[in-house]
Amino acid sequence: MRLRREGYKGCNVTVPFKQSAYQPDISGITWFQSEDVRYAMAANTLMFLDDGIRIENTDGIGLVRDLDKNLGAKLRGKKLL
Repeated sequence: MRLRREGYKGCNVTVPFKQSAYQPDISGITWFQSEDVRYAMAANTLMFLDDGIRIENTDGIGLVRDLDKNLGAKLRGKKLL
């Protein structure tokens, strides 16, 4: 990956590439996936590490924080659709 070779620490992934980032087709690199990535089957954050690449999905926690901080919506114990 060019960005990693050039010394970048990571990058963000946007639609429509989040699902591709979930199952990268790059051999020779160790990929570390968070539980959120496996659950969403999509990734939006890549962190370049010395021993591989960690992929995360921060969409869910970002939405929850936005609803809580900006709208004052308390979600604990609630069921949402």
